[in-house]
Amino acid sequence: MIKEDGLKNPKGMDLELPEGAVTVKDGTGESVTVVVKNFWNETANISAFHYVDDYTSRCDPRSLVPVGDKLEFEVSCFDGYSDFYLYLYFGEDGMAMEDCAECEIPKENSTSAAAFYLSLDCREVCETRSRCDLNRPQKPECEDDIFLVNSVGVTPFPFWPITITSQMGEYVDFKVTNPFLKSFTKMYIQLHDTWVGSSDCSGTGSMLPCDEESFRGYCLSHSKQTLVDLWFVNDVDLDREVDDADIPKCCESDYEDDEKGTVQYTFVIKCEPQCVEEDTRNRRVEEVDITLSGVEPQIEDPERLAHISRQNQLNLLQKQLQQQQEQLRQREDERQQQVNNLSNNNCSAKEYPCGLFDDMVQVCHYSTKRGYQTFCVSETDAEVLAFYPDDYCGPCTGGYSRKKKHLVL
Repeated sequence: MIKEDGLKNPKGMDLELPEGAVTVKDGTGESVTVVVKNFWNETANISAFHYVDDYTSRCDPRSLVPVGDKLEFEVSCFDGYSDFYLYLYFGEDGMAMEDCAECEIPKENSTSAAAFYLSLDCREVCETRSRCDLNRPQKPECEDDIFLVNSVGVTPFPFWPITITSQMGEYVDFKVTNPFLKSFTKMYIQLHDTWVGSSDCSGTGSMLPCDEESFRGYCLSHSKQTLVDLWFVNDVDLDREVDDADIPKCCESDYEDDEKGTVQYTFVIKCEPQCVEEDTRNRRVEEVDITLSGVEPQIEDPERLAHISRQNQLNLLQKQLQQQQEQLRQREDERQQQVNNLSNNNCSAKEYPCGLFDDMVQVCHYSTKRGYQTFCVSETDAEVLAFYPDDYCGPCTGGYSRKKKHLVL
């Protein structure tokens, strides 16, 4: 029997438990579902030791869990609580350790295994969870960090559903809150879930109003941003007649979802903060001044300054300031030109027409599962191609992409 005090602190690897990596749902007091998401940046074997009924506890080993994927454990509880022992194994050494010593406390100096002890609250919390704060913001705290680029369906979200928790340049962590308040809602999310830019879609199951789920999206290296698609499904807040978004097959949605109202929201999230505090902004201006000073005329020493009239000193300083402003203006012009180039590259229905009235545009989209495929979409929807380096306007042409050796199907 594993002693509780043996796992009060993480054992084995020096590893943190990321926020949102372990959550609970569907608590009844007698049982609870534990959801474990792999937020540890590499594929892991995950096992757990927990109660399965009033008298029996066991080790519950699972197969390899890729980064971003999740698995669930059904845990039996006593008086509204239960203990849960989580074990993580990484790499070939971790797999070998799990095979011969699964659900055993790893050694302190382990480099391939870690364990956490968690105490679970299994009580039913429907009243608390359904009591939503109706004064939630309608817009993000920084509108340059995240913005809506497309939606399907007419029902807007009652409050802003995404909260950024960290922006690390190469990836961004965020929470999605169910914004619909009248009923259980299913949510599906598609995002970039690996470093190489491939995307994956998954569902969360039924969510109560204001329930939250945590995610990590990886960023495009050239633009430091990532694209997130959300689908919300329910038959109370949403009307199938007008909220008729289609959920992609790769999301493996439930059959009954086809009869319910569905909305889709597409967001772009920046992976580096775009809004900074005033003191931080001042420090950045100072850093720019220091950087620019390497290419600006300098006043060489204080003694020389003494022989220059005050008016000439002011003229010299004004000239330096003008040079700084001009270089900053040039940088801003270059940034704006990049934005304009992106806008000018939008796909045009006149150039690649399709649809019943030739008012839509053909685009070629690459996915790791299906290769290159031609789609007929609206010009507005085609704007998201800017975030996929392998996609382009027009039908797929066959052969290989010029940028990467991907076979066109």
